[in-house]
Amino acid sequence: MTNWRIAVTGANGQAVEFTGRAGRSIAEAAEAAGYRLHVSCKGGGCGICHATLVAGSVDYGAPVSAARIAAYPPGTVFVCRARPTADLQLAVNWAWKVVDRTPLSRRRATRPPSDGTRPMHD
Repeated sequence: MTNWRIAVTGANGQAVEFTGRAGRSIAEAAEAAGYRLHVSCKGGGCGICHATLVAGSVDYGAPVSAARIAAYPPGTVFVCRARPTADLQLAVNWAWKVVDRTPLSRRRATRPPSDGTRPMHD
């Protein structure tokens, strides 16, 4: 199976890089690598996960709503559905975060980030 390099630069200027496998969405590849990207519906319908494709190419497998795509500037991809077909470089207007793999029963309560970033959906 083919692997692709995926680089994502967030609004806070921080960048992450991980590997994606053919047939796996960008969001799935990120989570497998320990990062959580900003996603909600996971179907390409809400648009929360939109990113700007700086370099590379993607496909969606099943079609994403033409009306949804038309509502965004050219070069926009939806990371919940987009699957890499080449190495990718993406820019997003939100900050990424590391996935907490600690079981819920062992987590401590945490405060919201103090660095000005917005908390992500879990």
